[in-house]
Order: sequence, then C-alpha cells, then structure tokens
Amino acid sequence: MQCSTASISFQRATASIKAQPIRLWHILDLRGESISVHLCSTRRTFFLDITSPDYRSPEQEAASLKRVEYFTEQWKHAPLVEEKQASESGMKKDKMVELKNIDVLVYQTSVMTQIMLVYWRAMIAVRRNKIIIFGKLLPPIIFGLIIGAIYSDTKYNQSGIQDRIGVLFFCIINQMFGNMIASIKTFSQEKVILERERASKSYRLSSFYIGKYYAELPFNVVPPCIFSCIVYWTAGLNSSISAFGNFVVFMILIGSCAVGIGIACSTFTGSEEAASAAGPGFVVIMILFGGFYINVDSLPQAVRWLNHLALTKYSFAGLTINEFTGVEFTCESSLAVEGESGPQGGQGCIRTGEEVIRNLSFEGQSVEMNMLALFIYLCVLHLVSFLGLLFAQRKFQPLLAPKGHQS
Repeated sequence: MQCSTASISFQRATASIKAQPIRLWHILDLRGESISVHLCSTRRTFFLDITSPDYRSPEQEAASLKRVEYFTEQWKHAPLVEEKQASESGMKKDKMVELKNIDVLVYQTSVMTQIMLVYWRAMIAVRRNKIIIFGKLLPPIIFGLIIGAIYSDTKYNQSGIQDRIGVLFFCIINQMFGNMIASIKTFSQEKVILERERASKSYRLSSFYIGKYYAELPFNVVPPCIFSCIVYWTAGLNSSISAFGNFVVFMILIGSCAVGIGIACSTFTGSEEAASAAGPGFVVIMILFGGFYINVDSLPQAVRWLNHLALTKYSFAGLTINEFTGVEFTCESSLAVEGESGPQGGQGCIRTGEEVIRNLSFEGQSVEMNMLALFIYLCVLHLVSFLGLLFAQRKFQPLLAPKGHQS
C-alpha cells in the first residue's frame, strides 16, 4: 500500500511527502541539514514519527532530540503563546488566550446542529458501504424463507398447536440473537470514536445517542417488516389483519430491544470480545424464563421473580395471545374424549385457542399490555446504556506546558 500525499509546514521547517516506493524522506533542521525520517502510510503516523525521539542509534537519537527541541522552540513562539505572554503584559482580557485554560473546551454548536451532523454522518457512512445495507436486508429474507418453508404445512389441528407455538418462539430467538450480535459488533467499534470525540467536545452524548438512533431506525424497522411478511403468511398463522399488524409490531419491538441489549453489553464491557460473550449468555437466561421450555407456574418461587425481567416472557406471551385468541382447532376422533377439554395422559383434545393460552399460564394478559411492557423494556435498556456511557467516560491526560515555560 502506497503512502498518501501529505504536507506539514512549520515556520522554518517544511516537510513535503509524496507517494513513492521508498518510505524515506528528509526534513531540514535549523542549519538546513538533512534528517532522515521513516514514514508509514498515514499523516498521523508521520507526525508522531517526527516529534518522537529515535533511540535506534546514538546518531539518530541526537538528531531526533534536536528536531523535537526545535519544534518545541517554534511552539513557544506560536501566536497562542504570544497572546498568553502579551496578556501578562497588561493587554485587554477579551483579546487574551490563557494557556492554562486551553484544555477547558466548550461546545461550538447547538444540540440540534450536533444531532443533525451525527445523523448526516451516519447516513453518509451507510450509503458509502453498500455491504451494510445488504447485510441488514438479506438475512431477514433468507431466514424468513427458511422458517416459512419449514412451517408451511401448519394446520388448525392438534399438531398445528405445537407447530404454531414453535414458530412463534423461534421468531423471537431469531430477532433477538441477530440484532443483538450485530449491535455489539458495530457499537463496540463506535464506542472508541465516541469517547475521543466527546473528550474533544465535538458533541454531547445525548446528541450522539439521538442522532445515531434515528439514523439506524430504518434498519430497526424495515428488516423485521420484511421478515414478518414472509414468515407470517407462509407459515399460515392467524389470518386476521389486526393479528398480522400486531405480529409486525412485536417483531420490531423485539428487534429494537435486542439492539438495546447489545448496546448495554458494549457499554459495560471493555471490549467487543467481552460483550460478545456476555450478550448471548444474558439472552439464554431470558429464554429459559420465556414460558416455552418451562411453564411460568412451574418455576420455583425463589426464581419466579426473574420471569418479570425476561424479555422473552412478554414477547412470547403477547405473540401467543395474538395468535390463539378466537381460533378453533379440529380434533381427531382418536383423541376426542367426551368431557375432556385438554390433553391428559396422551388423551383429550384442545378445541379453542383460549385453552392453549390458559395451559401456558398466559390468561388474564393482553396483547396491548405485553406491547407496552416491551416498549418500557426498550426505554429502560437505552436509559441504562446512556447513563453507563455518561458516567463511564474515559479520562484523557491533559496537555501540559513544556518544562521551563512560565505560565
């Protein structure tokens, strides 16, 4: 990879860098002598190279220390320092720049401007990287077709009850793991940039959070809608239009909550690897309390309260009530037992969807109540993540004046 063209100019020393096969350039010192500097591929690396001592040999050490001393002397005569010295001589305070307060930065733009700039930058990044768009839209189509093909023969008979419960819970797991892992990967990388730009007062944390959230909102809404349209009608779920609309809303809320879990894990862990390990473990625990693998009423009293903290509990309950309310199932003659309203020792027949809801211990709940619970869950996740970022801001070493400089 060739080095990019750059030029760094000082008052009495100029370095002109060009893209050449040999990464060796020369900088003129005070006497016009040539000092060799090895350069990598970025301007930032070049700047660090010419302002750092080189201890590879005594000659290079002496030359590099002389170069650093020269830059230090030039900095002392920069306009900022001259204004500081002039202020000590009695100039008007409104024209002074105090060196000791240089690290006290203020925001230069309004909150709305910061939100718009963060939003604009995020959208530009997405438009430039088409792979992100395909990565967001292609998996819902693929998984939707696979799940729809597997459950395409779902009927309103006794075996269809288990099939419908299975497809609902699998949709929850698919939305949770896919969105959470993607969120961990992207936010762990952005977290480093966020900390640096917050330290430089580029924007407020609230501006970043709001701008980034609205920039990613289409990708939190469109993929679940695509997935829902494919799975719902292919699997032959409840044919009611209102039930389909509720299913879409649940998929959006579940996916958004999963994104919030990914952001929270990235916030409270030190690396992407740690977040990737903590996130799936947290989701697996919630799956155990979702009501699919164990009935809610069968949970031990000591841990039953954890059921109320499980995202899967509200998701599974809401989707189950939405799917089975008002539907009827056929009963094979071999299973029908007069006077029986449910399976008992392999016998009996479930005739209505309300019986399924009652057997899963979801009676007394409603679709709207579980939607509201998911929305509150979403708000709490983002609030916790925001507070975590707010109080866990990394501290940076402030710039100090050189030794011997009178401030």
